[in-house]
Amino acid sequence: MAKAIVSAGKAGIALAVSDPCFELWLIPHFADHNAHIADYRAARVLLAKHLPAYDKKLDYTALHQGLDAAIARAKALGPDNPATAMWRLVEAALNR
Repeated sequence: MAKAIVSAGKAGIALAVSDPCFELWLIPHFADHNAHIADYRAARVLLAKHLPAYDKKLDYTALHQGLDAAIARAKALGPDNPATAMWRLVEAALNR
């Protein structure tokens, strides 16, 4: 993955990568979390505390209220696991 990130950067392409998985982006909508997450399964266990019925389908209404907090929490994460740049995509979509 690191090689792809470097290649994208050289090409002027901004990525919205989440490490270890996309579900990490959902956790900051509800709580702080900055400890290592081993894999998707571990992220899913953490997420289930807040979205027990999550099954890869998103209910925007469950996430909307925590969006600004999620962006702030995601920006505060470091570059290594856990890390997510989904906030960049969301801010671009919202023209922020």
